[in-house]
Amino acid sequence: MMRTFHIDIALCFADRGDWDLENSKFNSTPDWGSVEQALLHLHPDSGDQIPAPMITVQVLLSKDHLPNGLRSTAMRPDQVFQTDLMMDITADKVLAVWRLMPNALHQHGGLLNMGANEYLSTSFDRCVVGHMDFVTTAGASGGLRGRGSGSLIEASEQGLSSTAILNSLHKGSSVQVLIMIYRVTPLPVHLVLPTIACSSRLFGLPRPGLSVYQVAVSNSLLSWVKGKAKLTYNTSADNTIRLNIPGYTIALILHDLVPWDASLKMQNVVSLDEGLLKVELPDFPSAKGLLGRENGLFDFTPYGYGFVELFAPITVKWEMYDTTRDLADSRAVDGFVAITFASYVERDRSNNTVIKSTKRHRKSHSQLDKRPATCD
Repeated sequence: MMRTFHIDIALCFADRGDWDLENSKFNSTPDWGSVEQALLHLHPDSGDQIPAPMITVQVLLSKDHLPNGLRSTAMRPDQVFQTDLMMDITADKVLAVWRLMPNALHQHGGLLNMGANEYLSTSFDRCVVGHMDFVTTAGASGGLRGRGSGSLIEASEQGLSSTAILNSLHKGSSVQVLIMIYRVTPLPVHLVLPTIACSSRLFGLPRPGLSVYQVAVSNSLLSWVKGKAKLTYNTSADNTIRLNIPGYTIALILHDLVPWDASLKMQNVVSLDEGLLKVELPDFPSAKGLLGRENGLFDFTPYGYGFVELFAPITVKWEMYDTTRDLADSRAVDGFVAITFASYVERDRSNNTVIKSTKRHRKSHSQLDKRPATCD
């Protein structure tokens, strides 16, 4: 008998679409709410379509799905191998839905709950740590046949279904299978923001919209800069403002509202290293969608203070998880968000005399590369 396992479904939808009940398809690319409604219509018990249509899913294998000889304590429950195997199932076989994230973006977090539906009763996301391929023996001759880019076609030509291959992993079939494991391609930096945006919008985020968070960033920035005008004798390189805003929301603002073009490309300003996402914007016009300002000059003379001017480049940071602690002791599920400016200058009420400046501070330059949790 085939070993019992959950079918893990990797959803790749982005925008809202409508379910065409008659033709069992979406008229456009849907979000998860639409997919959930479609699963209800496709369920055999719904009676909408007899017989119930089949759903094609990609098979992903976690540690519990592997033969005993391949199981390792180093593989966590949230890690899976991707395969080229596809299976057709009915909607009642969908036991749970996991958000599948690239390993570089995996935050050890859970799927955001959107209701009490049983499909959403999950505790954590999944990430792919490798690709699993298969080499099968054909017939009594024992000749090996490779499974490459055309693996699904070759398997069907040999009469080897996905079920037969999976059965063979646990000696439930006469088919002999050798397992080949490959590393997966690293996530290109220019796909980081689009991937976060796609994943977030699949589940209806952000709520209630980006404009609310834009106002929050703008107000926080104004309050933070105003504090510079008050602390005349402060000598620290305090060029970093920390934001109490979800990291995925900042990523969405950057993805949607930064004027990306030939002169400002994601591959040149986005970096991702061990859970630290950084986007370095060259000037204030490029950061206007986030900061709500065309320049960095603030006039606080109506409050009895002088002027404060911020300088670019502007580095937006999202420390997706605290790398200094383990998962159980992490201080924040959604990590830390901050914006670091190159420097700032405080001037008098005439905007002529410099009172304080961090331009030549020995720690100013290093602030741009520091993690939010360690910035001054």
